[in-house]
Amino acid sequence: MQALPLERSSNPPVFISVAQFLAEKAHMLQLEAFSLALEKLDANVPRPKLQYVESCRNESHEERLQKLKERAVELKVEGGVEFYKNAMYRELVALLGNAVAGMHGMIDEHFGISVVEYVAAGAAHNSDGPKMDIVLEEDGQRTGFLAETVEEHAEAILEIVKMKETEGLKMAASARKRASGFSQQQFSEDFKLQFDLLLLVL
Repeated sequence: MQALPLERSSNPPVFISVAQFLAEKAHMLQLEAFSLALEKLDANVPRPKLQYVESCRNESHEERLQKLKERAVELKVEGGVEFYKNAMYRELVALLGNAVAGMHGMIDEHFGISVVEYVAAGAAHNSDGPKMDIVLEEDGQRTGFLAETVEEHAEAILEIVKMKETEGLKMAASARKRASGFSQQQFSEDFKLQFDLLLLVL
């Protein structure tokens, strides 16, 4: 993820959501926020796209996917919403490399690896998920957005779409730096440090 270039095409701006089609992932909230953001968008601002990159493992997942597609039609945003079911990892990386932001809607999540993937890919994110360890400032620079309601998600979408390219690159760079704290190398270093401290008190 960290090898992806931070500069990317933003015409149209692409928002991406990566998760299984589970009820707690709040895909419907994301879709309604996207619809609300489009309603509020000025006519001279590029119309964003929303891409769902999700896995379907059983019948209930398929049913949620179908309901999401039907809701997109009801909201009249189906032209701006794309669905990638059971995408291969290489396709996921390519899609992340073209996204300006990742959306994550799960509340009360223990960690949120998809959020780390977003920040590692250099995509700003608006998230319901981890607030205490991932979506934090890095060197005084914002790394993403926190949102809970449909309205808050919509406002974050609008802010990202209207953001100047230089500001977006700064946020992407800070987000990527933040993600490095969750690498295997960092884990190994932290584990060794704690183990050495333990040996000192034994």
